[in-house]
Amino acid sequence: MQRLSDSNPYSQQFNFLRYQAIIWDFDGVFYDFANLDGSGVSFYDLCDEANAYTTCRLLKGMEHEQARQLARTSFEKYNDPITGLIPVAQQYGYKKEDFVRKAFYGFNDRLAELVQQYRQSLFNPCPDALHRFTKGVGYIRHGLLTHSCTHRWAKPALQFLKKLDFFHPDHVMGFEDFDFKPKGQGVEGMDMLLERLNVAPWQAVFVEDTAVHLRVAKEKYPDMLCVWKVDQDEVEKPDYVDIVIRRPADLIDMMVKHRHHHARAMHNKLAIQP
Repeated sequence: MQRLSDSNPYSQQFNFLRYQAIIWDFDGVFYDFANLDGSGVSFYDLCDEANAYTTCRLLKGMEHEQARQLARTSFEKYNDPITGLIPVAQQYGYKKEDFVRKAFYGFNDRLAELVQQYRQSLFNPCPDALHRFTKGVGYIRHGLLTHSCTHRWAKPALQFLKKLDFFHPDHVMGFEDFDFKPKGQGVEGMDMLLERLNVAPWQAVFVEDTAVHLRVAKEKYPDMLCVWKVDQDEVEKPDYVDIVIRRPADLIDMMVKHRHHHARAMHNKLAIQP
């Protein structure tokens, strides 16, 4: 068991100067899944409701609760609400590709509707975090790799969080952009985003709240810096995780401070030379 307060001069362990880009997950990283507004409603509840609503519309005759449970099981197994529904949809006569697209866009449309009434609680822009992002402008590129929908969820939410301007439009990639291939099963999406960012794996930092996604990335790219975003103070850090953080701003802080420390050291070294 490791306390985050005990593990955080990471700048002592890693040379952050080599990293040119941060590849972020979105849901669970830029905001938490916890209770939104004290009412007992959580983001998980909204996802389950959107899943059940969409599934019942596509798979005629399925009961709402059955659809809700199927989607929840899919999310728990694949970290997305659709992959686990594919065999059931095929029994209803759907082709895989047709069902995935209809379910994906239907889910994201319904989720966006449900979130509207809670977004002030869910997406609470933090001036302190915005300041951190601003400090990294010029030498930290940002990419987003998410199972969410690019245009119906990730970009509008980033805009509300006042962080969209830190991302080049081509560097925000949703599930549809990497052909609905789960991050827990391969690195197709990662490969595409690395190419768009024009960085090598050893120059990239990958931030996730889902540990298995970090494991898959680390197995393919051992030199990639894998950062696990958690929502508790004590965690068991797997071997494939390099850094544990509580907030995105914590990572940017480490990178900026390391760069400033290096610049001061170089300045002092030059100052004492005859």
